Amino acid sequence: MDLVGPLPKSARGHEHILVIADYATRYPEAVPLRKATAKNIAQELFLLSSRVGIPAEILTDQGTPFMSRLMTELCRLLQVKQLHLPPANGRARGAL
Repeated sequence: MDLVGPLPKSARGHEHILVIADYATRYPEAVPLRKATAKNIAQELFLLSSRVGIPAEILTDQGTPFMSRLMTELCRLLQVKQLHLPPANGRARGAL
């Protein structure tokens, strides 16, 4: 799971894209977000889980929204293991 943005604001006010890829199936989801907040990300993750099931693990970078107490609590409640990539240290990152 990763965030793309900020991008130029769309006609509907979206500036970010939450990208979620299932490692097993390689099925991608791209969710437009107006704001890249932990609350918005947690809500979209919950909605996705209600459609396709709860993941066993989530891999993210160490961005503020992914490291928030809200995301930690959501993962605890859903029994999802949070995995975080180490900081890039100035190197170009590969796709998640």
